[in-house]
Order: sequence, then structure tokens, then C-alpha cells
Amino acid sequence: MEHRRDAQLLPHDAEVEIVLAKVPDYNDDDGRRRISAMVALADLTRNGFINGDISTVMSPRTVMTWAKTPASSAISPSPSG
Repeated sequence: MEHRRDAQLLPHDAEVEIVLAKVPDYNDDDGRRRISAMVALADLTRNGFINGDISTVMSPRTVMTWAKTPASSAISPSPSG
């Protein structure tokens, strides 16, 4: 299977803003860090998909669903967090 290497990805900050608009409970400093970390992970999966390393990708909608689940509150934005 050939993957598109020229796929246009949503800019990180734009996706963070979209997720925050849909999940406003995270719209504070800590929440922004958490959502940014979630989008960063999604970005890694997208890049892995584009490079042909993995076959599954995370859409912005997947990040929103993840943010809405109670388990996401246990996600730390950094190893020290």
C-alpha cells in the first residue's frame, strides 16, 4: 500500500483550538497542555502513517473523543506532570 507523503495536516495549534472549542472543560493552562500533548501524539501517528510505519491514524475527531472520556483526565502532559 502506498501512502501519500504530501498529505496536508492540520497545524498543531489549529487542532488544539478546535479540540478546545469542542471540549471547553480543558480551556485552562493545564487543560491546554493536556490537549496539546494529545494532539502531539496524534501528530506522531499521522506522520508514522504517512511514512508507512503504521496503518492506523488518529483524526482530530478521535482526539476530541479521547478528550471527552474520563480516562483522559489521568493523562499527564509531561513525564514530570
